[in-house]
Amino acid sequence: MLNKKGVFKLSKEMLLWVARIAIVFIVVFIILSLFGSYFFREIDVGEIQHYVLRERLLLSEDCLAYEDEKVYGGIIDINKFDETRLNNCLRYRLPKGGVGIKLNLSYEGGEKELEINEGLSNKMDFCVDEKNFDCSDNNYYVLVYDGGLKKGNLNIQMIGIK
Repeated sequence: MLNKKGVFKLSKEMLLWVARIAIVFIVVFIILSLFGSYFFREIDVGEIQHYVLRERLLLSEDCLAYEDEKVYGGIIDINKFDETRLNNCLRYRLPKGGVGIKLNLSYEGGEKELEINEGLSNKMDFCVDEKNFDCSDNNYYVLVYDGGLKKGNLNIQMIGIK
């Protein structure tokens, strides 16, 4: 059985523990609120997907890159600029919703245009709806191998459904 001094000490300790627990909760709340916005934000991967696809188109020997004994990234082989080859090149790399791609190549020997996944690529007008579509439009100054090297410009437009 506790006397008056024991009850007083016990109640004093309980109050101190309540204060300590409250301080711990406040510190944890502050830490979570500061770092929570950093760790729990939403990441849009559409832009990254488009970047990877563009780089694959320009740098892979399976896509547009010119090769003789080695691969020359950034040099486009005009003989590889066809829809069947690019569909095979990108077959396993397209996201589930798909991506529509328009390629416009203009060079000293002429102009060529190509569309991949025409069901989406002809919807470029919907790019104003940024909530539902991921869009990109990039120009590249390239060299085109058409029997010799020629200067050119490649415009790559992509659209994907979020």
